[in-house]
Amino acid sequence: MKSLVKLFVMVLTLMVATTSSTFASRLSVEAERDGVRSMVTMKLKRFEQEFTKSSRLLDNCYGYCIMGGSETTLALIGIGRGRGIAVNNVTGEQVFMRMKNINLSFGGGSEEFAWVFILKDKAAWDKFLSGDMKYSTECVAALSDGKHLGAWEGTSFGGNGIKLYQMTTKGWALAGKVRAVSVYKDRKLN
Repeated sequence: MKSLVKLFVMVLTLMVATTSSTFASRLSVEAERDGVRSMVTMKLKRFEQEFTKSSRLLDNCYGYCIMGGSETTLALIGIGRGRGIAVNNVTGEQVFMRMKNINLSFGGGSEEFAWVFILKDKAAWDKFLSGDMKYSTECVAALSDGKHLGAWEGTSFGGNGIKLYQMTTKGWALAGKVRAVSVYKDRKLN
C-alpha cells in the first residue's frame, strides 16, 4: 500500500512539473503582458477559424475572455493552468487573467488548450472577475499536432450568463471530467 501511495505522489509531482506556466517568472511585467497578448491573438485567430459565428458572438456579448493554457490528466486526477485577457465590450476595459483547475477524470491526456468565455451581461462579467470557483463537466476526444485540429469537446460551464467554448490546440486527451476552475485577476500584470 505504501508503494502505491509513493507512486501516486510521484505521478502528482510529475503532473505539476509538466503543467508549468508558459511564461517565465523572470520576465519584466511588460514583456509578460506582450507574451499574453501575443498568445491571446493566436488563440483568437484559431477560434475564428474553427467557429464561423465567432465574430458575432464576441461583438454581441457584454464581454469575453480568451485564455490559453495546458492541462495534464492521468488516471483519476488532472491539473491545469493558463493565462488570458478579459475584454469588456461596453467599457473597453481589458483585464489580465489567470486560471487554475483541478479535475476528476475517467481517462487521460496532456494538452494545450484555448478557452473562450462569452459573458452575456454585467452580472456575468462581475461574477467572472470575482475569482469565485466555477465548475464544469466535459467530455473530450482530442488529438492535435498544433497545426491541425482534431478534437471533439463538449463543455457545460457553471455560471449564469457564462458560456465556454473550448479547443485543444496541441496534444491529446480522451476523458470525461468534472472540473473545478478558479479564474482570477492577474495581480502582477494588472
